[in-house]
Amino acid sequence: MSSIEERVTKIESRLRRQRIMAAVKYTIYLVIIIGVIVYLVGVYQHMDEWDAQLSGTPQVSPIGPTALHLEIPVKIYNPDGDVLARLVYYKVYVEGYYAGDGFIPYLDLKSGWSEHIFKVDLDLSRAGCGLAKALQAGSELTVRVEGYAMVDLKAFGIIPWKTVTVPFNVTATNVTLPGLPAEARAFLALTSYVCDHSGDVMSLIQLLEQTVSTSNLTTPPKSNLTAPLNISVEGSPTPPIGYNITVKITNTGEEPVKIITVTVNGVPVLTTPRDLQPGESITLSTRVLTTPAVIIAYTDHGSATALYNP
Repeated sequence: MSSIEERVTKIESRLRRQRIMAAVKYTIYLVIIIGVIVYLVGVYQHMDEWDAQLSGTPQVSPIGPTALHLEIPVKIYNPDGDVLARLVYYKVYVEGYYAGDGFIPYLDLKSGWSEHIFKVDLDLSRAGCGLAKALQAGSELTVRVEGYAMVDLKAFGIIPWKTVTVPFNVTATNVTLPGLPAEARAFLALTSYVCDHSGDVMSLIQLLEQTVSTSNLTTPPKSNLTAPLNISVEGSPTPPIGYNITVKITNTGEEPVKIITVTVNGVPVLTTPRDLQPGESITLSTRVLTTPAVIIAYTDHGSATALYNP
């Protein structure tokens, strides 16, 4: 065999080996790709297996004269390996009425079942009509928590490849409501009254004065006189509910007036007495969930009232 034929034979042999190696290599790549796809599809299908259940009895406790603290124990089932939820957001409903929301920026979700506590604080002085009436109605409540967790899916537990939103919805019945302080009961009664008798302004003012006088707040002296004050109120809605209101009080008299306190729907918005010279004004801001809002300024010259009813 000539040298040229030998060289051709070697080249052909090398080409055959390269083709075989390429076929083996691409076969391995194909098997890996198919395996990864099958694994990821399996992981994604496992999303239907995520679950959340109540793990105990929700606890409700007073944290102030007009506030409640709710703790709802929830256990979450993670069908895959340990993951870190980058955000857990939830809303709490009492008797079907929105009571508040909360979020956990990062939450470790172990493989299998893991237990967590969802917390929310409820300001009774800002409760809406439905919630106020529900809290007044009885001591056994239904509490529902709904929300979602944003979870990073990881291929083989290492490589993040997709962020999914996992929803959850948990309901607890016969949750015991503790005895409420006098201030809380007064605010709930006030809110219910406002909702049912919004047109009866004078009766509402009388109820507000009774609410303030029967609470543990320091009650300013009052008289039958009308203080020489001009009260103007402006407001703007704050979706989804409520209004931001600005109250401007001007001394229109010829003598200084000592403003002892100012209340909006029975809630003090001025807690430090203020001397107001003739022609001088002060501006106060607050937020209300329901309207009409009744503003009462108590002074050493009597009281003055105004109504905000958009």
